[in-house]
Amino acid sequence: MIYQETPGILRVLMGFICDLTTVLECLFWLMHVHGEASEVDAKFVNLAVDAQGSSGARLRIHDTIRSFVTASFPFRIHQKDEALKIDNRAHSCSQVQTRRSGSA
Repeated sequence: MIYQETPGILRVLMGFICDLTTVLECLFWLMHVHGEASEVDAKFVNLAVDAQGSSGARLRIHDTIRSFVTASFPFRIHQKDEALKIDNRAHSCSQVQTRRSGSA
């Protein structure tokens, strides 16, 4: 799956879902306070977005997502593979230098 290949994609998807969920929760409580007969309009949606942003929840959620994605299993394997590729390239370069210096 594509989200397993790029940590950034997973972070964006998870962040969007969490942001949407918390804004909808804020909107629910705003509508509950204003009465069930109230219509949902842009004013209430903007209030919900502002409430979600000013509460600090968004920052905490996105920090948690960043930590989770960084520590998640598929990406650690990918990082290990990248490290092995770099190590193999360095090893190949040292063999080439050894051959050059030995043949000179």
